[in-house]
Amino acid sequence: MQWKRSITSLLLSSGLFALSASHASAAWVREQGRPHVYYVGSGFYCHVISEEQLASYGVHPTQATEMSNVEFQQLVTPLRYAGSCLWPDGCYRKSSAREVYRVQGANACWVSSEAELATQCPRGVTIISSNIQDIHRYTGPC
Repeated sequence: MQWKRSITSLLLSSGLFALSASHASAAWVREQGRPHVYYVGSGFYCHVISEEQLASYGVHPTQATEMSNVEFQQLVTPLRYAGSCLWPDGCYRKSSAREVYRVQGANACWVSSEAELATQCPRGVTIISSNIQDIHRYTGPC
């Protein structure tokens, strides 16, 4: 548990804020001089694949706390690297494709018809340039 206290101390001393009460150590960070943003959660960190993915979480790149290389390494070394971050729950369509995918957690299913859109995607469809199925486990038609 010492590493968890160290992470929390580092996050607080760096001015990082909690994303929610249940994830006291959650934060968006960037290593100084590098363009990549990472999400640091409880026991893991992941790479944000694009600015559009970051925006899907309601975060602007300037909101990511910039850390020195040493601070960043101290923060992530005890954590599990989870690869690319998942997209938030919702419906997405790649700009160059017709298929719509509904994301829920680590899974993505294909919305198989126009008639299903209203049921599966009541909040609408977000157009993106990335592939959802590259990150999420594809489960077939919704």
